[in-house]
Amino acid sequence: MENERSGFQRRVLAGFAWQGATKFAVQAISWIGTIVVARLLAPTDYGLMAIAGIFISLMALIMEMGLAQGLVQRSEITPQQEDAVFWLSLLLGGGLFLLLFLTAPLIADFYRMPELTALLRLCAVGLVISSLKAVPFAMLMRRMDFRSRALVEMTGSLCSMLTVVALAFSGFGVWSLAWGALVQQSIVSAGFLRKMRRWPRPRLHLSHIRGILSFGLNVTGANIAYVVSSQAGVFIIGKFLGGHLTGIYSLALQLATMPLDKIGAVFNQVGFPALARVKDDDQQCRALFRDLHRYLLFIAYPILFGMAVVAEDMVDVLLGQKWLAAAPILQVICAVNVMRISGMLITPLLNSRGRAREAFHYSLAGALLLPPAFLAGVQFGIEGVVIAWLAAYPLLYIMLLRYLYREIAVGLGELVTDSRPTLTATILMAGAVLLFQELAAGFHPALRLIGSVGLGALVYVAAFLIFYGEQVARIREAVRALRSGNIA
Repeated sequence: MENERSGFQRRVLAGFAWQGATKFAVQAISWIGTIVVARLLAPTDYGLMAIAGIFISLMALIMEMGLAQGLVQRSEITPQQEDAVFWLSLLLGGGLFLLLFLTAPLIADFYRMPELTALLRLCAVGLVISSLKAVPFAMLMRRMDFRSRALVEMTGSLCSMLTVVALAFSGFGVWSLAWGALVQQSIVSAGFLRKMRRWPRPRLHLSHIRGILSFGLNVTGANIAYVVSSQAGVFIIGKFLGGHLTGIYSLALQLATMPLDKIGAVFNQVGFPALARVKDDDQQCRALFRDLHRYLLFIAYPILFGMAVVAEDMVDVLLGQKWLAAAPILQVICAVNVMRISGMLITPLLNSRGRAREAFHYSLAGALLLPPAFLAGVQFGIEGVVIAWLAAYPLLYIMLLRYLYREIAVGLGELVTDSRPTLTATILMAGAVLLFQELAAGFHPALRLIGSVGLGALVYVAAFLIFYGEQVARIREAVRALRSGNIA
């Protein structure tokens, strides 16, 4: 039993090693690419792609139907279930491509943006491509083969970014973003398909996957509701304030959610299958969740607080004067994301334990609460939409905390206790950077930004070394386990 648990821990650590290392490499290149592309493209280009992204995201979630998660969550699956999920996913991808192709002119008319028609039709091709990866992806996660997943996704991200940068330099405008997405989807789907141990037979018996469909529909409902709530700001700003301000908002949202999309994704990608494997052991599940939450905040909080403190200099130096209006929006969304990233592990926990209905209820609450708040806020301009985020999201966070306590008896007190070292070090870091910026007010923005980042990193690390030796020892122990363990 002890050897089995030790082996499981090594696989979890291996997942973080591969996912973390590749995400770090991709993120570094992605940041450089985003800065280059943002300087080449206009805010209107980002606005167009953000609006197209709303409909592509919704169609993608309907196409996925939570089928891959359903395969991962089940204790046992059969070849017949694999085959049924593969062909159902492909049929959904093809049908939704046709639906979006036909409705693209109506969407373009709604926004009074004729160029949206061709853009949506091109992006819709990705639905068919992505539908091919559902089963091979699920099989990799059931085997906890994080190495293969990390390498495939890293290759797709790098090729996508190179495509976007090359096309942007060549003057393709918004089309560079669309083609970059298609390149990524093609490489990822092809990479996962190569990892399949058997090709699915042409059979589609829905009776074989009734339980998977039931679970997947709840996951899909939750995911759709989440997209509605998170993208409602883009939808409403695009309709009432135009493409330019939509681009400003969407880029600020993209920057502020990078810790969720990149760092948080690593924890979710490893956490969901890991929690699913220990879902019947409450004690082990509770301990694993608290460890995941603690280390997620340790990495993400200094980035979120740091971006909020240096937002104006960062936007000015890295993106240019045309994006300066994004700085205050970035600051407020970073503040909201302090709560969002704390709660983002709770939904995978609920899904891993078969509580997809509760995850759906949470997302539905967001879909019912946030859009009306944004609609009220837009009457006061883009600032009103951003303030609506700050006013409404705490209610959703409280809802997640209630689910967490009911499921594994972990409350806000335990989460605060676990994250106290991170919060203390982050506050000291932010205070030191604010003081430095006040003293360096007359410096060139680039020098002030470099000094702020360097000082912030130094203070954050020093605070841990000085005040929290036990936490540092635990991190070192995890690193040693990664180095000495067999984690290929």
